[in-house]
Parts: sequence; structure tokens; C-alpha cells
Amino acid sequence: MFINLFGKSFETRYACTGDVAGTYEVRPMSGPCLVFDLNAARKSLVLRVLERAGLNGVIDSADAAQVGETLARPLPLYLAVIAVCDPPEAALGLLSRLRVACPGCLILAIDSVESEDSTARCFSAGAHDVLRLPFRVSEFEARLAQGLTRMAPQKARIAEVAHEMIAQLDLTQAEARVLRVLAARQGQIVTRDDLSMHLYGMPWTYGDRRFDVHVTRIRQKLQRAEDSLFTIRTIRSSGYTLDYTGLSGA
Repeated sequence: MFINLFGKSFETRYACTGDVAGTYEVRPMSGPCLVFDLNAARKSLVLRVLERAGLNGVIDSADAAQVGETLARPLPLYLAVIAVCDPPEAALGLLSRLRVACPGCLILAIDSVESEDSTARCFSAGAHDVLRLPFRVSEFEARLAQGLTRMAPQKARIAEVAHEMIAQLDLTQAEARVLRVLAARQGQIVTRDDLSMHLYGMPWTYGDRRFDVHVTRIRQKLQRAEDSLFTIRTIRSSGYTLDYTGLSGA
């Protein structure tokens, strides 16, 4: 599929995920990804890795000038993979521009230059991490995952951990729904009225203790879980809050 972005045509790929058989959805991401590589075979490998990682909205270009024009406009890039080949000046220039123009973007460089100082030059230009050729796909995947985790805002990382926890706990459907609402507002007070409106579309009725029952059972399961990173507090006359405790809460 092709889209027109800022007057330029780029190939865009979408990755789908399925939680149950026959059910798939396009996973959104924080922003588009950029892949710049003059080597078609290597670029194809990089794109396959990104697709397996669930990253979509890939801007695929082998034209440094075209990428430079794109960076001159506001673009909330999430990830950039830049291959540095001989002559390296154009790619190194892109690394420098990316570091300034897209401070929240993870920048990975693929260094294919036969020079003792080529990797150091990639770091100096602005790369967060550098892969030297040849590299294993598993190494690329590991560095990608580690880099994206490091770059993600703390709340985003905590939210991801919370949703992984929900998937692992032995929760009833109702308990999982309650915990998802709490996780979405982690660290904030969620009232019983909030829960009732989210789950049932109607205000909470005084005396209805179903949420107290759900929260008590969820709290017990969190306490039994190995290496639990969260705890639920009941705020008197207000509601509940899901607190991130880190390993100290285990």
C-alpha cells in the first residue's frame, strides 16, 4: 500500500495481531518508523523484523535528500533505522538531523563501513545504538526491544507492564474489566461511579458492593502473584487506585 506523506510517496506496511483465533486488529503505534538503507536485501530484512515486532506505518526510502525534506516538517517519529554505507556522509547527516528534530525517536544505525572508527562516528552523529555487520536477526530484535523500552515514557512502560500482568493473572471477566480501568488511570483515584459508567454505562448506586468484592479478589490475586509490581488501595469514601510499587511490592 502507498500513501502520500508531505507530498512524497512512501511504502507503508501494517502489522496485524490476533488475540483469539479469527480476531485481528491493526495495532496503532506512537508514530511512524523510518528505514533508510541503500541495500535492498538488508532493508527487506529490517522491514520484516519491524513487522514481526508489531511496528507499522513504516516510511521506507533510499533517498537521503527525500528523507531530509521529510525531517524539515513536524513528524513524530517513533523509530529510525539508518544504514551507514560508503560514502557515509549522507547517512551520518541524517543521524545528526534525527537526533535534533526527533528527540523522542529511537535511532538505530547499521554500520557497514570498513573503518576502525565508523561505529564511533555513528554514535557521535546521534545514534542511540549501532549494529555492525554481520549481525544476527535475534541480536537486532533484542536491541530493538531494549531500545524502545528505554525510550518509552515511564508511564507508558508501566501501562505495558500492567496489561501484561492482567493477561497473566487468573481473573474472571468482570475482574479483568475492572483492573483494565484501574490500569488505564494508574496512580489516580477511580471512583465507583467511574467504574460503573465504564463497565455498565450507568451511575453507581449507593450500597452496591460488587466493585468492593471484585477489588478484594483482584488484590488477593495480586498478592499471590510472584513478583507482583502493583497493589490496589481503597481510598475511603472515594474509590480505588492502582499503584505501581516496583519489585519492592513483590
